Amino acid sequence: MKKFLKRFFLGLGALLLLLVVGVASLAGALWVKPELLLNEKMFRLALRWAPPEWKISWTKLDLRFEKLNWSSKRTLLTLENFCAVNPLVVDTCVADLNLDLSFSLRGLKPKVTRIDRLEAKVAHLTLKASTAEEEKQATGPLPDLRAPDFTTYYPEELDLAKLGQVNLQLRKLRLESKDGPPLLAQLLLEKAIADRPSFFAAAEAIQGKTLDLRVSAHIDLAPQMVSAEGEIDAKAAGWKVRGPLDLRWGKSLNLKANLEAQGPKQSYKTNIILAWTPENLKLNFNPLVVGDIWPGARLRFEDCLLQSRFDRKSGYPAANSLNCNFSASAREQIPVLEKITGFLKLNLELEPKKNLVAAKFSLEEATTDSFLDSQTKGQGEAILDLANGSLVSAENLELHLTMKAPQFERWVKGLRLTEMAVPAPLHTLSGPIELKLDLENGTHEEMVANLTLASDLKGAWQALVTQSEGKITLSQPLLAERKIDIEARTVLQEVRLEAPPLRLEEPPRFLPDKRFTTVAEEAKKEAQALAKNPIRWNLKVDTVSPILIATDIMESPVPLVANLDLNQTGRMKGFVQVDPMPLQVFSKKAEVERVRVSYQRDSDLGELDGVIVHRTPEVVVRILLLGSTDSPRVEFQSDPPLSRQQIISVLLFNKSLAELTEEEVSSTQNMSQALSDGAFGLFSLVFLSSTPIQSIGYDPVSQSYSARVRIDNKTTVGARVSTAEQGEGETTVGSEMEATRQFSVRRRLGNRWAIRTELQQRENSPDAVLTLLEWFRRF
Repeated sequence: MKKFLKRFFLGLGALLLLLVVGVASLAGALWVKPELLLNEKMFRLALRWAPPEWKISWTKLDLRFEKLNWSSKRTLLTLENFCAVNPLVVDTCVADLNLDLSFSLRGLKPKVTRIDRLEAKVAHLTLKASTAEEEKQATGPLPDLRAPDFTTYYPEELDLAKLGQVNLQLRKLRLESKDGPPLLAQLLLEKAIADRPSFFAAAEAIQGKTLDLRVSAHIDLAPQMVSAEGEIDAKAAGWKVRGPLDLRWGKSLNLKANLEAQGPKQSYKTNIILAWTPENLKLNFNPLVVGDIWPGARLRFEDCLLQSRFDRKSGYPAANSLNCNFSASAREQIPVLEKITGFLKLNLELEPKKNLVAAKFSLEEATTDSFLDSQTKGQGEAILDLANGSLVSAENLELHLTMKAPQFERWVKGLRLTEMAVPAPLHTLSGPIELKLDLENGTHEEMVANLTLASDLKGAWQALVTQSEGKITLSQPLLAERKIDIEARTVLQEVRLEAPPLRLEEPPRFLPDKRFTTVAEEAKKEAQALAKNPIRWNLKVDTVSPILIATDIMESPVPLVANLDLNQTGRMKGFVQVDPMPLQVFSKKAEVERVRVSYQRDSDLGELDGVIVHRTPEVVVRILLLGSTDSPRVEFQSDPPLSRQQIISVLLFNKSLAELTEEEVSSTQNMSQALSDGAFGLFSLVFLSSTPIQSIGYDPVSQSYSARVRIDNKTTVGARVSTAEQGEGETTVGSEMEATRQFSVRRRLGNRWAIRTELQQRENSPDAVLTLLEWFRRF
């Protein structure tokens, strides 16, 4: 047994020794003649064991080895038309590859000692996005933004001093993605200087119609840092950007760029300085155009500094700040708007809370200028869900805003050529306007802000001195069912305004406009709007002294007193009243004792209560305004008592019925009928009394109006408008007053004779001119 074991172990030892000697001999033979194993025939044989989804081919493969010394070799590789295809990953073909590489053995591990030549011409390279879902390691809701260290990407084995000629050409790179159009690119990399690790790189990239990028740069490569200086020319999202770039990347990354950018509406230059380290990030940019803040103007940030301090352990941006100077000014083609300058400060602290982010913020803004003086301060806390892009909660919200326009007249001048031009008569006023808003202890459940607005505007005669206070309550602002409640009160302390001129060619309408909706239709629309509108508001309006409205049809301003309570339903409570004032009715002096419109909360209509008095030596006439704003009535009283037609004759012609001519009697009767039918209102009479019209008439049958202007004792000019439905071939126009129009001049020739020339215009008919000789006899 002992002899058997001894022989067995001796034989096993001899076999192992033989294997060691054989492997050593094979390794020595491969080191002396490596082409015995590493040759094209053996590579093609190895393709039999390649995965079936890979298709690899080439037309020429030449691999040669040269002995430099007992431990070093030189490898020369020539490869032509090498293609590798995996339908799910890559599709590429290399037209030519030439490699001249030297290596040596350090123990049993080969090490590259020199690359004298590297030339590659890649015909095409297509990379496809993986369809399999990648497993992502949970790193928290905030990303790690610490700057990557270039040395971690630099291969330790690469000795740039041993790098010779380099020429890499990628003629067609195609990156396919299921999220958008493919990215097509070209790349050229050449070693620029033989004895220095300096390269020239040029790249072009196109992605559909959204991106067109061209970059060229000279690159200096070192084991500890890479630096590049070059040019960029890019078109993306309607913008064109071009300019020089200067990049330094080692343990930190530093970038400088002087760019010219041209967008759809603006063009500007900006300087960018980026300093990105593992501890923080600093970004300076100047300027930055945000966009139009009102028609014809833009907001521009200058000398901005963005800073982020990273968390030491996780690298997320824990503390962030933005400091900017800003200016608001008009574009060059609208030079009237003055420039507003100020500064903006923003601080933001972030901290991950499981899958959410806790944020604390504060902001400060200020402008100090005679055009706009504003100060804003705010702060708060919030919980964010960055994965869904939503705000979960908010607490301790504060906002204090003060905006003042010290000289309102400068805003009038600046906005006059825009869509926000200040309308007449406010465009003649000057003085300050101030707005204040204060929000404290706001939450995601409720925010309550107090608002005040004050104006002290005055002109030569006009004035607008007001004081407004309000409270805005926002309930559940993060929900779709949010509600906004506004309670406000406005006190009109001193208001004097000049109404726009009321011209004869633009009189108030005598009949209702067809575009006016009925009460039922309006109520239905209001109910639908209220059901969708989350805003509920209530406004109270009071006057300290009467509002004075000056018009060109009255010698004295109209004094108005208001006490109103309005809300979103359109219904009012309170009253509007005209205080006592003198009045002219057909060139006759009268006096307003009172005109009051009272509103009740449960009604859409206002109740009228007005008395206008006209006195003559013989009679005192009272015009009573009664009814409602929907159905007003004009009644007459006199002392001594007179009939309705007698009172109207006194108002129109300053005569009694016995003294009227036949034509004046007809006019008086028609006017009485017009007032009863509501064809004329009191305002229409007041308006017409300011014109040279001698009398007006109304025919209730034809629904036509006529007016007469007296030139002298024998000559009158008349006009007539018919709006009723006429005979066949004519149309009904209603309040548009376009069915029939006529204009006439009448001249008396004697006691019973007169000549009249008349122009008639009707729709769809030629104009007609008639000259008539009239004979008349009065009894």
